Amino acid sequence: MATPVRAWVVLTWLAVTVHGHVRLTFPPARWFDFDFLDNVHGTQGPCGMASSDPPEITYLPLNTDVVVEWHEAYVHTGGFKLELLTGESDENPALLTPDDGNGYTGADDATRQNYTVQFSSACANCTLRLTRQAAEWTTAGGGDYVFYSCSDVTIDDAAAIFAEDKCNAARCSGHGTCSDDRSTCTCEHLYTGDRCQFRDGCETDADCGDHAVCVRVSMTNYPMNRCFCEAGWFGETCSSSSDITTTDVDTSDYFHRELTDGFDLYWKIIQTSSEIEVMLQAEGMGWVAVGWRPSGLTSTCRDFPVNYAGYEGVKPARAEEEEPFVTSQRSARSVRRYTRQASAEPEPEAESVVPDQCVTAEPEAEPESEPEATPEPESEPEGTAEPEPEGTAEPESEPEGTAEPESEPEGTAEPESEPEGTAEAEPEPEGEPENGGGSLHAMDCTDMVIVVTRGAVYRVDDCYTRDRSTPRRDRWYGDGGGDSLTAAIAKEENGIVTARFRKKLHADESQDHGIDMLPMHVIWARGQEPGGYSHVPNSAIETCAVSDYAYYQPDELKYHGTAQTQRGALTMNFFENPDSPSGSTACLGSYSSPEGCQGAACDYSASWWYDETTDKIMFDVMGRQSSDRWIGLGFSTDQSMTDADAVVGWWNDDGTVTITDRWLSAKSTTGVGVDDTDDLEGKEGSYVDGVLRIKFTRARATGDESDLSFVDNCLHMFFAQGGTFNQADLSITKHQATPIVSVNEICIARCVSGSCVLTVSWVLLVSLLAVTAHAQWW
Repeated sequence: MATPVRAWVVLTWLAVTVHGHVRLTFPPARWFDFDFLDNVHGTQGPCGMASSDPPEITYLPLNTDVVVEWHEAYVHTGGFKLELLTGESDENPALLTPDDGNGYTGADDATRQNYTVQFSSACANCTLRLTRQAAEWTTAGGGDYVFYSCSDVTIDDAAAIFAEDKCNAARCSGHGTCSDDRSTCTCEHLYTGDRCQFRDGCETDADCGDHAVCVRVSMTNYPMNRCFCEAGWFGETCSSSSDITTTDVDTSDYFHRELTDGFDLYWKIIQTSSEIEVMLQAEGMGWVAVGWRPSGLTSTCRDFPVNYAGYEGVKPARAEEEEPFVTSQRSARSVRRYTRQASAEPEPEAESVVPDQCVTAEPEAEPESEPEATPEPESEPEGTAEPEPEGTAEPESEPEGTAEPESEPEGTAEPESEPEGTAEAEPEPEGEPENGGGSLHAMDCTDMVIVVTRGAVYRVDDCYTRDRSTPRRDRWYGDGGGDSLTAAIAKEENGIVTARFRKKLHADESQDHGIDMLPMHVIWARGQEPGGYSHVPNSAIETCAVSDYAYYQPDELKYHGTAQTQRGALTMNFFENPDSPSGSTACLGSYSSPEGCQGAACDYSASWWYDETTDKIMFDVMGRQSSDRWIGLGFSTDQSMTDADAVVGWWNDDGTVTITDRWLSAKSTTGVGVDDTDDLEGKEGSYVDGVLRIKFTRARATGDESDLSFVDNCLHMFFAQGGTFNQADLSITKHQATPIVSVNEICIARCVSGSCVLTVSWVLLVSLLAVTAHAQWW
């Protein structure tokens, strides 16, 4: 049975977590170098990612010190190990690091991100594997919960692999020139390291174009310097002019939701340009982020950009981690430090805050004139505490005001669908169960915007993440993706980060999600700052097994922490005013089939939103069907298909969409003619993963005799998926299945001024609406 038209007012809070985050940086990890490849959640061993075809080989010399380096975004307890595998099936790899008794080393310093090794035997087309423990958890079988990252390497005598014709590529990573004796490299601009293996974001302002400055950021990995945009500019290279040039705005015309104490989300729909404008305000000086995905996605979404197991499909070419290099007409001013208050004083280094339990108190000095005291029995110095036991569970109760509705899962246990071997003590939910099959974690397949500020300069990055890996800019995923923001600005002032950005409601890229007129999954987070770290169970910081207690730098995209003030998730409709009185809606409605489906999991869905300021209605129609079929939405005064209004659209072979305004004069295909006047605006469409989607806007009253008006009438809607079409003459064949027609009329009336609350007649109709299969359309 089909689902009635409905208005959404449900809010759901979930916990968000990110774990793991380990990847080799030299030798570089296999592409795609995701940093959440583990032995539990479905990525396939021994590496979680297959080699490229052909493999991207890093050449390493025999009997020479090689510094292996990696990135780590979560300070897990436990150690690491480096191994050399002769092939994917090598079950006895050579251990390159010491064995501290359990096969690993380095558990005393979990913030270490490099280790020097030597190779004593040649090995062609072999695999260097880094394995990192997350010892605060174990698998369901009691084994080690680990993350891995692999690099394809060839090891041989330096004279052979660094021969004259190979030296620049092999020794200097393709980004430098070998010395005459082939022992050193002169690196290209922005590249550094003894092998030119690392790329910085900039060296001076001249590297950042004419609308950005080069800022030294506090990172534990490259890039150490990055380009930050000046007000009025945005994008990867800060070369796009922004229509929004200030963060000082009147928020009275925005919808608003307080996500947590000190973190507010504002937004509004701009119908005239088919955009959403979002503003974030968050206390703190670290990064802030918001992300979203449509309801109804299943775990198959994680097969982009490559099969989730990591060993199937074709991978696109590796993309540069940093934005393309640009030049500037300005002088080459040196790299600068920007304070959080946008003053000219140099910014101090981040404070290294040691937890109380890790501080060993100094014994008080005895006065010289006092006689020597009898020694007291040895005792534990004050301020030193025993580490909390590993695997401590997160508190069962949520902070007041963030509890989930009773009808939702509690969110503190693993879902039943989680594969065997899930870390038993992991306190966070592994997924958000959704209708339509599959179970997704809160971060899976999420479109994100991440903001970093230094006073009045900023980075507002369009990002995506397929899972709990560190989000990366859209371009990194290939498939023609890029920055899809249309405007952006941000600043930090007096300890508050404020950011505004705009984005089209419709998305064309695999790494972008459009903004639906339906409830969407939304996540938010902000970076941890020294002195305010939170990990449940305790990380290596809380158990005093680190050398760097300020490991999470404000500008570095690392783990956000487990505190409820640091991250969260909710279900919300961007087209709905959360401040509307209980029981009211925000001038929107929807229909979907089958009953209970959400978003892309539906066979058919239609949603609409009325903007009182323009007196126009936005429609979003989608259906799961083959690309050679049309989809339609119609309006009728009496449930009859004669003298009815309709919109019909389809996807063309050339990658374009056709959306037509029509009038039904008879129950036949010849009676479904295209209107002489096209009164549709903002026409957009897509065909992705078997789902056809069309979007359009029309006035409530167009003044066209071939259009029915919602101003004077409440109309029946009919929902149809069609036969074939002819792009040349815009003709169509009969619908493939009998259309569904609403039994009751649907009124799209003016909203009450200010609150945008629908009239009583609309609310009653929403509750009474039913649908029926109509015997004939034409």
